[in-house]
Amino acid sequence: MFEVKTEVYVNMTIHITTKTKDFLLIPTLFYSDRLLNRLHLLQTLLQIFHTTLGMWLMLIYMTFNVWLILGLTIGSGFGYFLFAWNVLPDDDVIQGTCH
Repeated sequence: MFEVKTEVYVNMTIHITTKTKDFLLIPTLFYSDRLLNRLHLLQTLLQIFHTTLGMWLMLIYMTFNVWLILGLTIGSGFGYFLFAWNVLPDDDVIQGTCH
């Protein structure tokens, strides 16, 4: 079917060669190093904040106070309007340009 040539070097990098592509695989850090990474710790703290905020907003919504529900709904919509800048693709991308 296809031929694969693999070479493993002393520093544990792996070089894989196929007919169409060359790959160089470099091993990642140990699990403990990735676990205590600053970015991972920041993402963990943001996840805790996000979950806590969501629970508090749910509890406010469950009071069934119409004014609080309206405030949360309008604030959520306004926040999405200001901060969620998802640009829609052109019509060519949606319809496809194969012909």
